[in-house]
Amino acid sequence: MQLKQIKLSLSACLVIVGLVSCNKDVRTFNDIHFSFEIDSLQPRLDNFGNPSTIEAGHATQTPVFDLLSVHYIEISQDEFTPFKEGSVLYLAPETDTGGDGAIDFDSAIVAAPGAEFLKVNLERLVPGTYKYVRVSVAYQQYKVNYDVNNVPVVGALPNQTGAIASFIGYRTYIRDLKIENLSA
Repeated sequence: MQLKQIKLSLSACLVIVGLVSCNKDVRTFNDIHFSFEIDSLQPRLDNFGNPSTIEAGHATQTPVFDLLSVHYIEISQDEFTPFKEGSVLYLAPETDTGGDGAIDFDSAIVAAPGAEFLKVNLERLVPGTYKYVRVSVAYQQYKVNYDVNNVPVVGALPNQTGAIASFIGYRTYIRDLKIENLSA
């Protein structure tokens, strides 16, 4: 009886070893992948993260995002962790060229929505439970729709589209910037 159990266990081990050694697509989860996901149906939030409403007589639109960049990504165990005291995963390159310290835009990672922005190896993290992600947006490039009314000689130009490049929050040093077909 015992010899039969040993043969069965040995057979099971050989099958498991065979399956593992034959699987060339064995995946290891050593990295966190970051990408920008833009959801036009996501509820609008106020400054405190609460759902907001649009006052009567006001209007909104959802821009179409082309490119985004962040200055800073940090994860923390709770909402009370002070800024930069969590686990910092990414800090954009900075420079003091031109004066005060600033994000070096030409060296920053800029990505389209859905494309991988950053990959961080999990071995860099202190083991623990992280519930919060703090992200500081640095740059947004997007399109908006607008109408131009009462232009002398021309009249109205409805349904126009414009590209906007916005640098948010922290200072940014820019050597070269291309928006659509224009360079600045």
